[in-house]
Amino acid sequence: MIKSCSVLRYCIRPASSRFYATGLTDISKLHSQILTVEDVREKLRENVQYRQRFRYPPTPWPANHPQEVKAIQCDLPTRRPLDSFVSCFVPMDDPRERMRYLDHGGGLRLGRFLEDLDILAGVICYKHDLNPALEGVDNGKSPYAFMTVLVDSIELMKNQPALTDDKDVYLNGKVTWVGTSSVECTMNIEQEVDGTIEKIMVAKYIMVARNPATNSAGVVNPLLLETMQDLHTYNLAEDNRLRRQEQEKRSLLKTPPTQEEKEHLHDMFLATKELTALSAKRSHLPGHCVWMKDTALRSVITCYPEDGSVYNKIFGGFTMRKAHELATATASAFSHSHVTLCRSIDDVHFLKSVDIGDQLRLQSMVVHTSGSEVQVYVRAEKFNTEKKTGEMTNDFHFTFDTGVDNLRTVIPKTYSEALMYLCARRYKSVQTPTDAAEQRTRIPHNDQIMRYQFLLKAYGTVLRHQTKAAHLPIGQ
Repeated sequence: MIKSCSVLRYCIRPASSRFYATGLTDISKLHSQILTVEDVREKLRENVQYRQRFRYPPTPWPANHPQEVKAIQCDLPTRRPLDSFVSCFVPMDDPRERMRYLDHGGGLRLGRFLEDLDILAGVICYKHDLNPALEGVDNGKSPYAFMTVLVDSIELMKNQPALTDDKDVYLNGKVTWVGTSSVECTMNIEQEVDGTIEKIMVAKYIMVARNPATNSAGVVNPLLLETMQDLHTYNLAEDNRLRRQEQEKRSLLKTPPTQEEKEHLHDMFLATKELTALSAKRSHLPGHCVWMKDTALRSVITCYPEDGSVYNKIFGGFTMRKAHELATATASAFSHSHVTLCRSIDDVHFLKSVDIGDQLRLQSMVVHTSGSEVQVYVRAEKFNTEKKTGEMTNDFHFTFDTGVDNLRTVIPKTYSEALMYLCARRYKSVQTPTDAAEQRTRIPHNDQIMRYQFLLKAYGTVLRHQTKAAHLPIGQ
């Protein structure tokens, strides 16, 4: 547990500013000093070349936008995770804000926080971005557009309650890993529990820097790891990156199911057939089971300008909120209960951007159950009514705790449904990154230290040895 003062940091002050120290009784005094979620939205608009457009298709980017940004990563200044730290809160004592986040069961709508996290990740990236060569150009606005390419995971911490509407909710985050053009932002959703501010959910977003004028990749600042905790979170991010690569190699769209998975599907198939008539096309549903296709729900949404992002595309957080709401409805209809507790959201891929005026078509389906937990898959497509073309934009994997024991088993009827079932089954069997983080603390070995020292020299930086902190730059 951490005290409430540790999360209330004023993100607009220089990164060297001290943390606030106060008791819970003084939190109200700080609310005039720290950012609200609406302040963060405005800060994102200030950081980009934002122009609200009321006619579509949108006009080209401004003529003064840098057409080419020359940057080599090792020439850019290193940035600490603390330099990108952003903190804000949702004031639940504001009736308008409270109503905006409240659900019909008295809890809080996670979908609203998915929108906030998407905005927060963008602000974090712009705080990390620093190129002295561009100072004074276009009032200091970044030439890059930071786009969400993947939500690696959003997980409810173990033994933590769901968010409630009677206390303010705090969001904070920072950069924890960088590549050449990609950035991982780790963000927390926190709330007071029994007198202390507790971490309720952890989200990991992968962002990428793009130059919208040339549609080319940007270059982000390398990361300077100052503490052992910074190194630990970086190692965890690197583990997650390698895990994603391994999962991609083992994807069921690239490789056939394993022998154990084949046998499991075969057993499910036999359970739906009469042993005396295997050649018959008719199938019967075993007891306490449901066909997967019978759990499907659909939604069609026309995308309007009010749902647009600062880049004049449909806001990614809006898509995530709509997908979560459909998944929640699917889980509730399946379990015949009011489902609000979302355990995790995994591997949300942003494949295509959605244009204003497109139709956003969502389809959800229960793909796996275990005990009281249900896994819901949501597929999102955009459809252009004028061109009569459609493309897949996202896929989502939600896990809910319904509170209902011994849920019905879903049975796939087609091969594509069987692959969806196996994919969900794999998610269930894989240890989550948050669980792994709780079970180990990685300490750098001497060979790691030597490698980091070499990188520091390559960046032209002097390594400062300290007893409790090693300054380690990462970014290749």
